[in-house]
Amino acid sequence: MQKLLSWEIEDKELIKRRRKEVAAEKEHKEEEERRCVSTYKEEREKKLEHACRVKAATEENPDALRNGKWPCCTQQSP
Repeated sequence: MQKLLSWEIEDKELIKRRRKEVAAEKEHKEEEERRCVSTYKEEREKKLEHACRVKAATEENPDALRNGKWPCCTQQSP
């Protein structure tokens, strides 16, 4: 009888430990997902800003692209 009680206690401890591990893994995955989403949004904003600058520059001087010249806003900075 005593053996059964000790096994039951051990099982409960193992279950608690496993639940904590699962919760930690889930939190880690969620944090990683949030990081990926924020990185994607930042990249998207940069691309959108770049496109707006290019559009404004080409509207300002539409002959620039025909002459093979590129507006300075489209050049990559180091």
